[in-house]
Amino acid sequence: PPSKRSKASEESDKSVLEKALEEAKKDVEINADQVDTLAPKKINWDLKRDIQTKLDKLERRTQRAIVSLLRERLEKEAAENADDTTDLD
Repeated sequence: PPSKRSKASEESDKSVLEKALEEAKKDVEINADQVDTLAPKKINWDLKRDIQTKLDKLERRTQRAIVSLLRERLEKEAAENADDTTDLD
């Protein structure tokens, strides 16, 4: 037997369903964009974050060592130059 519902109510149900489907599609697109923003840009970002303080400390020590080596070399060269100038006298 034919349905007791009228054609107008069936059409309104279809339009409501179509609108709901369109809204659901928009939500899925928005959620996909949000997932991209939540995902880390680089895989090892957490490793870099965790060892950054150690890297900073190592960088400072490295700079101090370079300065110390340069200072020793300059002092040695200055001492050699002083010896050379005293030999000339």
